[in-house]
Amino acid sequence: MAYEEVKLGAEMHKFVVGEPVEGELTDKRTEVGKNESNVYTVGEKTFWGTSALDLLMAGIKTGAKLRITLTDENYKFPSGRVGKNFKVELDK
Repeated sequence: MAYEEVKLGAEMHKFVVGEPVEGELTDKRTEVGKNESNVYTVGEKTFWGTSALDLLMAGIKTGAKLRITLTDENYKFPSGRVGKNFKVELDK
């Protein structure tokens, strides 16, 4: 088995409201780091998952072409929790 280090810091993409990330989902990792978070790579951009994004990405397989857009950084979910909200679109 070969392992590749997940690098933190400057290499991790940070979403900006309204600026989509588009491309092919080339990597999807689970239980990464001390918080056991998900890490995704779309095109050349690698980024951490969030509770909301992980739910949207759950059924998407690597190889899919998609566009992910941060729609709101302070979204109030029906549960009352405030967090980031995303729109995920698949290329047909």
